[in-house]
Amino acid sequence: MAAMAVLFLTQNGKEAEEFAENRLAEAQEEQSQPEPVPVELQVGLYHSLRLECPAFDLPSGQENEESRSEPFLLTMQTPSQWRMEQAASERMGDSQDEQWHNQLPSRDFPCGGVYLYDGEGEKAVGYIGISTFLPFQYKELPFPSEDYYKGVFPELRLGSLCTWDPFHSVKVSESGEVGICDIYFHDTDFMSENPSASLAQVPTFESVGILAYDNELKVYIAIAFSADSGITKEQAEEMAKTLELVKKPDMPTITEDQFSMDFTLFEEHFYGHWQNSQNGVQSFDYQSSSLVDGFSHCLGMAEDSDSWYVLFVGGGTGQLFRIRKDDPDRLYYYMDWNSIMPDMALLYVYDAVGTLSDDSTKIVPGSLSLMGREKLEEQYPGLDFSALGVEVTLQDGSQWVANNALMLPLEQYYLLEEPSANKISFVRQLYPVDFDAEAYADGEITEFPRQNIALTAENIAGEWIIASAEKAELVWNP
Repeated sequence: MAAMAVLFLTQNGKEAEEFAENRLAEAQEEQSQPEPVPVELQVGLYHSLRLECPAFDLPSGQENEESRSEPFLLTMQTPSQWRMEQAASERMGDSQDEQWHNQLPSRDFPCGGVYLYDGEGEKAVGYIGISTFLPFQYKELPFPSEDYYKGVFPELRLGSLCTWDPFHSVKVSESGEVGICDIYFHDTDFMSENPSASLAQVPTFESVGILAYDNELKVYIAIAFSADSGITKEQAEEMAKTLELVKKPDMPTITEDQFSMDFTLFEEHFYGHWQNSQNGVQSFDYQSSSLVDGFSHCLGMAEDSDSWYVLFVGGGTGQLFRIRKDDPDRLYYYMDWNSIMPDMALLYVYDAVGTLSDDSTKIVPGSLSLMGREKLEEQYPGLDFSALGVEVTLQDGSQWVANNALMLPLEQYYLLEEPSANKISFVRQLYPVDFDAEAYADGEITEFPRQNIALTAENIAGEWIIASAEKAELVWNP
């Protein structure tokens, strides 16, 4: 049996502390294995909670590689103010909520778990329990069968004081399943006051939960929402649909000086569309690079013995995309919020969508993404799109400036014709020269008075200059 990480509510001072010490001593006496590595917690962007977990022992008790689960990453979309912590809050709410808490961190989750908190009320709204299981012939049998889940977490379905049942599947993968279920808790206060009552006589109260398992990882996740969290079955199902369990890859060891502008590597491995359940389908091509919106510069591509990489930087933040050579249809997205490379954290995992035609990587008239501009700048020495049209005066005397002159985001370009080494015609969205960027940043104004300006840049003796500028007739609002 795996070592147990027990979490307790320290609400009643010394009494609870002694209770916790006694339970922990009992657990340590029963277990001969060391305590598991603490779960690493990180909160991602876009209201996505992330939980990084190490490998755990399986229930078999055997001492070999097959008796260990795989390190994994859990991500799930939740309300924006939610967060995760291992410690239990001292504020648990009503009596039912306190009973919910006392029955959760139990032997049902031998690998421990974490609490979900509503950041506004600083109150626990849920608990994520982690456990391992021994997969059984799912590759040889029809999977998932209607009853397969029953063999994954029988201790939850058949619990005496707390029962998770029935299970309703909402998402199936090649190796696992995610669903929601009802959770019934017996009223322990009633049991204390009526010790002679049979279990059938004890009242119950109900909550809702999410269950997810993966045969390849050999783990299951049980998320129980508190009785007064306000989470409905419909809301739990929406969150369950975004839950992902993926094997955590080794951290990349590539360094910044190994990157170069090798667009062949980008086109062969990264170019196309990628998706996950949190962010939907994202583009990574020369027309639209929604995966890297807001990042100002690509530092290049790189390759080592096991992976391909693309690195971006913007505002001191690094953004790294990685594809492992042994899994070419999966894209790992890392970010470092404070620097470019040293402390990259795995943020999202995407899967490839569809295939590309042979000529799909050609830059053609139309929307021009960050990657499209980077390729043209590499192809034509001296070309710098961000410097073209920073300030222009039209024939009618009106003056316009670019977003980078005002320190504003949303740099959008549209290619009007196929580019050449001597001339490039494109549309750039510019602002009136008197636009008050500070008032916009302070929220005093909310509209972007942008104008599509058609610019023609010509290469004169190796220097690109604006030859003409006029308001564009193009109806384009990316």
